[in-house]
Amino acid sequence: MADRITTRPITASKVERREAEDGFAREIVNGEWVEEIQVAGQKHSLIAGRLYMHLMNFVTDKKLGQVYFDGLNYVLEGSPGKIVTMRVPDISFVAEARVDRNLKSYYYLAPDLAIEIISPSERPATTHGKIADYLKHGTKQVWVIDTEARQVTVHRPNIDSQFYGIDDTLPGSDVLPGFELPISTIFE
Repeated sequence: MADRITTRPITASKVERREAEDGFAREIVNGEWVEEIQVAGQKHSLIAGRLYMHLMNFVTDKKLGQVYFDGLNYVLEGSPGKIVTMRVPDISFVAEARVDRNLKSYYYLAPDLAIEIISPSERPATTHGKIADYLKHGTKQVWVIDTEARQVTVHRPNIDSQFYGIDDTLPGSDVLPGFELPISTIFE
């Protein structure tokens, strides 16, 4: 269940204070905090770890950029003085030319790749909102991992979504050229 708490404007310093108080990364949509109770669980963590490992090994070997694990905030719209939209993907990738080596807290840009692993308690509207925000603000691909259906859906701007089942291989396409991962590897 999502509760929206209005506190305007939301600034980077307010976000930092809240995260320091309780240790949770939060999302902001339309200038409002989104508090969502999600139970990720063991399956979610295992899948996230597997994906991160495969991506990190590939990206590091090819020197393509940086892969980030859950908890990195992306300010998709706004500035430090007024954050309008901020998302926190489960895993993300930023291409080398866009990596901020002095990153202190947040990226003020969209990741090239955002990966969302659907939690059992997550509502479809929440997932659709995240996908729309990423694509609207410049993310090239959004991978949505459905742990129950054991499939991956790849979303890209202006292209129909592609579904990959347990017997398919997930390509990196233009975001991660040469990357291929059997879907079965994700769900072992």
